[in-house]
Amino acid sequence: MQIEVLGERYQLQDPIGRGGMATIYRGRDLRMDRVVAIKVLREVYSTDPKFVTRFQREARAASSLQHPNIVQVYDYGQSDGNYFIVMEMVEGTDLRRYLRSRGMLAIDRAIIIAHDVALGLGAAHRRSIVHRDVKPQNILVGRDGSIKLTDFGIASVYKDINAERLTTTGMTLGTVQYYAPEQAQGEIVSPAADVYALGIVMYEMLTQRTPFDGDTPVAVAMQHIQEPPVPPSQLNPNIPPALEEIILRCLEKVPGMRFPDGSALARALEMLGDEEANNATMISSTGAFAPNSGPTPQVSSPNNGAYVAQSNSSPNNMMAPEYMNGGRKMAWQLYAMINPILTLLSKPRFLVLIITSFLTVPLTWALLG
Repeated sequence: MQIEVLGERYQLQDPIGRGGMATIYRGRDLRMDRVVAIKVLREVYSTDPKFVTRFQREARAASSLQHPNIVQVYDYGQSDGNYFIVMEMVEGTDLRRYLRSRGMLAIDRAIIIAHDVALGLGAAHRRSIVHRDVKPQNILVGRDGSIKLTDFGIASVYKDINAERLTTTGMTLGTVQYYAPEQAQGEIVSPAADVYALGIVMYEMLTQRTPFDGDTPVAVAMQHIQEPPVPPSQLNPNIPPALEEIILRCLEKVPGMRFPDGSALARALEMLGDEEANNATMISSTGAFAPNSGPTPQVSSPNNGAYVAQSNSSPNNMMAPEYMNGGRKMAWQLYAMINPILTLLSKPRFLVLIITSFLTVPLTWALLG
């Protein structure tokens, strides 16, 4: 880029990050005399209306949110064909790099990070904004200990019938690992999709892996839709039952079985507080319930020291995973019954067959009559 000052106000300095659509620079607001981060849409996309619209949507969504756990957007605009967003500078790193350098996080540290992200999501959800791309790369960890959510590039307004649907087409493997089942199926999503994604992040912070993995985005997406997650305590026995219950509730296949939004999840995490999480009691949408009182899942430890899950349940198997009980087991069994039907109905060829059948029968009777 040849331009060093955008809009005669924002001075570009060193590049500090690069994403699929944009480059982020350290910069200075010459008018306010402060250090800022400046996100500039890459030139190859600046002439594409689709990418320009997405970039502008990110700016509008983020600028409408004022919360300590969301990166603040100061300004956005266009200068000589360059679209840019001016944001607060967060001195630190993103959670992806943080996890690479720290490894598996301590329980209390993971809770703090998840809680702060949930608060930020709650602020967005109260304004009917769904982030839709919650993942470690979009969570910033400041040197001062602050946790901030960023990158609202594919955010949508909840219940907007014109909202852009997302599919696995063109998405990277790293992105699909955090997709909710309904998101993986290309449906319009609710705040519960962000809760699911944050559940994946919590799982990863405490086990050093995501619950679903595969060689292709489609393979991972199908696991989100069909496979139950391995309970994280089977990978990290130090995870308290109450915290595991929170994580597994975030990862429910049915959106209505999860925490409804970021604020509800934040409240559940707050209840863990500084107390021993083993003794914490959680509140569900239907009343109080204790952490899973069923038998502790058995763990096998092969020679390489890795923990291996015992459960092989999936929605194609009517047997619910052993760690589920009560209402969760009933919901899983119901999901197992209707999921194949819903999957079949979602296929265009099947819909054409149904429509053709309905048309053929009356026509046949008319001809015979």
